[in-house]
Amino acid sequence: MKNAAFFWSMMFLVLAAASGLGHFFRTLGVGIAGENLTFRLRVAVLANILRQHIGWFDEDSHSSAKLAARLATDVPVVKTAAGYRLAVMFTALVTLGTSLTLAFAFGWKLALALVAIVPILALAGGLQLRVEKASQRRDAHLMSHAVQVSTESIENIRTVQELNLEPTFFGLFVSHLLVPFIESRKRSILFALSFAFFTRSHVSCVWLCLPPGRLSRH
Repeated sequence: MKNAAFFWSMMFLVLAAASGLGHFFRTLGVGIAGENLTFRLRVAVLANILRQHIGWFDEDSHSSAKLAARLATDVPVVKTAAGYRLAVMFTALVTLGTSLTLAFAFGWKLALALVAIVPILALAGGLQLRVEKASQRRDAHLMSHAVQVSTESIENIRTVQELNLEPTFFGLFVSHLLVPFIESRKRSILFALSFAFFTRSHVSCVWLCLPPGRLSRH
């Protein structure tokens, strides 16, 4: 008994070390790939901007401040979606496949119950992810106005100082910052509800499938 306990404890240590190395190399690879993707995307976007005609820059949505803000905010979003989130999604799919294989091998009845519960978890996770993406797009759009005010005031700092307009631009900058702040406070309730729904779904599934849950009794 003691030898078996020692053997399996060592196996768990080996499994922990392998898992740690796997997470390290996964994070390293995703980070390098994400940085390379971000660099190439920024170069491509900037080259496309420089090829536009002069009248294109006269539009309010194509001002230098807003273009700089888009380069600073939109590209990292693509990096996050194609890097870390893609790695998490791949890990989740591998974990799900392995778990279902082991579940059907050792208890197919409980495995069928788990398969029926998976769509509920997917719906809860998708709802939470959709709320987060909508919030990120909305915040990026609202913050672009504040970035435009700060960039234009810094670029024309001599004119601002000569006309003594520092308080005016500061107040305008703060007013643009208050808009996303107020919107975030309003959306915090929706965040809380989506997170509560996801957590409640996960905990309920664990309670149903593990002892002393109802499904495990049958």
